[in-house]
Amino acid sequence: MRSDRHAIAAVAHVLRHALGSAEVERAIAAGLIEEFPWADFLPADERDRFTTGLLDVLRACAVVGRFIAFENLIDSWQATAEVWSDPELAGRLIEPVDVPHGGDVPAPSATNRLIGAQEA
Repeated sequence: MRSDRHAIAAVAHVLRHALGSAEVERAIAAGLIEEFPWADFLPADERDRFTTGLLDVLRACAVVGRFIAFENLIDSWQATAEVWSDPELAGRLIEPVDVPHGGDVPAPSATNRLIGAQEA
């Protein structure tokens, strides 16, 4: 319903702007951890990005009346939290990657892009 979308957009907008207050930020973060307990595995700076990103996407979704981007955001952050829940895996993934041959990977040519699209 259109009125539901407007209500959700308004609440998300107000909450997003309330993030300037440390007390409100803590309350929103606590509510999100309660709703999405896996977010507790995220490092503090990532939890902040999750909170602000969640509210921004929720507001945008409410405006257009489609919430698939909100679901996708939740799924992506949950996958990120799963990686952080394994300190060994997270440690390996944040290490620098040794590039044995050096140099940049060349951009695909137009021919390669067309071949790849046909194979998919």
